[in-house]
Amino acid sequence: MCIGFGHHLHNKSQCWAIEHQPEPYGHTLQLFQNRVDTAHILVGFNLKYDIHWCKRYGIDFTGKRAWDCQLYHFFKTNQQPRMPSLDEVAVYHGLPVKPNRVKLEYWNQGLDTDVVPWDVLEEYSLHDVDTTWQIYLKQMEEFTLLPQNRQNLIL
Repeated sequence: MCIGFGHHLHNKSQCWAIEHQPEPYGHTLQLFQNRVDTAHILVGFNLKYDIHWCKRYGIDFTGKRAWDCQLYHFFKTNQQPRMPSLDEVAVYHGLPVKPNRVKLEYWNQGLDTDVVPWDVLEEYSLHDVDTTWQIYLKQMEEFTLLPQNRQNLIL
């Protein structure tokens, strides 16, 4: 597993290994908790899944505002499709999709994430972080144009 995150004020995305390399990862979790603590808003795709996993590692999200790009897309498109993928939403917004080596060469072959070479997993994660941020920016443009009652529903 890894944690990918962006710090978009400084235009810098990062990815840290968690249970993927033999080094202890407790320090990395503390660094990530510090990032969560100082974040103005948490932006993700299928964010409930990521929050669930992070909570298993003791990450606390109490009081944090969040924007789930998948959930917004679900509402914006009148619930069609029901579970859009990151790539589907990227295409919807005219953004590039990731080179999906992880899925094709590992997951589809029955291999778990822990056997994916770090450089491949890091590239995959960083692309997801950057694509999610680009989707968020496009969604914010759309959101401001929606009628107030629709904005209230989404919020």
